[in-house]
Amino acid sequence: MALKKRIKKEVKVKNEHQELRSNLATTYFWVKGNIKQFLDSYELTQQQFAVLQILRDNKPKPLTTSQITEKMIDRNSDTSRVVDRLFSKGFVEKKASKTDKRLVDVFITKEGFKLLQKIDRRYSALDKISSNLSDRQIKQLNKLLETLRSE
Repeated sequence: MALKKRIKKEVKVKNEHQELRSNLATTYFWVKGNIKQFLDSYELTQQQFAVLQILRDNKPKPLTTSQITEKMIDRNSDTSRVVDRLFSKGFVEKKASKTDKRLVDVFITKEGFKLLQKIDRRYSALDKISSNLSDRQIKQLNKLLETLRSE
């Protein structure tokens, strides 16, 4: 509640739509910061984490970097560079594609899979983001956010 009061003091809102935009932007940066802080403890960026999750979900089939990019929410990231950093950490493997020699297939390694399992066990630590909401409020918020994204 203190965050909402601070926002209203900093920004004069003209209507509910403007307040919604302001609240969404503030909440986005607040949630993103919490997730970043959590992933920093694993020396991962949010893009690296997303790539590992995509590869895990697609296992055992490999994906090319362009296929990974298509599945990412943040399509502005340089997927090739993200994959290269994961490769240098030993979390992914790259091989020439069997179907097109111009492409590289990317696989998640055992180390990458183990890291995701470790993160999964601790990921509930992020539940503190919603700790001040009741189950009913969380359900309502989920519905509202899904409706907003379906536009």
